[in-house]
Amino acid sequence: MQAIEDMMKHIPKDKDSEKGMTSVRLGSTADQAFQVLCAEGKPLHIGDILRKMGREVSQQSRQALSGQLAPM
Repeated sequence: MQAIEDMMKHIPKDKDSEKGMTSVRLGSTADQAFQVLCAEGKPLHIGDILRKMGREVSQQSRQALSGQLAPM
């Protein structure tokens, strides 16, 4: 959860501003998570992010996404 909250700090409130934006590969799982978080506008539990991405919510998928988002 902390990684998600930290990641949200890098998403600009103004869509025209890229200041502080973390670069991710378009279409990647991290990019999909960013899109979900931008649409919601608030931190979400990792399981909620996966559901909104249309992915299976399992221990393995939660760990995989958490691992990708942790460095951000």
